[in-house]
Amino acid sequence: MSIPNAKRPDEFADLAAEAIRSLNHLTIGGTGYREAHEVDAVIAHLMATVHGMEQSIAHVMRWLHAAYDGGRLAHDADLDLKASITQVSDALMRSGARLDRLDDGLNDVRRVTAHLKTITPGKGTEH
Repeated sequence: MSIPNAKRPDEFADLAAEAIRSLNHLTIGGTGYREAHEVDAVIAHLMATVHGMEQSIAHVMRWLHAAYDGGRLAHDADLDLKASITQVSDALMRSGARLDRLDDGLNDVRRVTAHLKTITPGKGTEH
């Protein structure tokens, strides 16, 4: 699958968000899925997304601290910049911890969905 001509981090983040929105629209109410392996594949891709989000959060934190340390940041409400960066870092750390829990939960789901198969009702034959 090709990625449109995104060049900046915010453009790639927008594409990721749009992809999840599209997945949700396609599968609303449980429709959109035809086979059990599709559910498993979606769970696997969501796990990869969570891992990518954890990495993205780490990159955001690294950039913010480097920009702060380099004197390249200011706050438009004239608040204490150091306190603001600390607040953002703490919130990003909590977000990362929540993503770890989400990853654990999806791992538990995948242990089951990897073994599901679609059958024809009444016949028991696999698709």
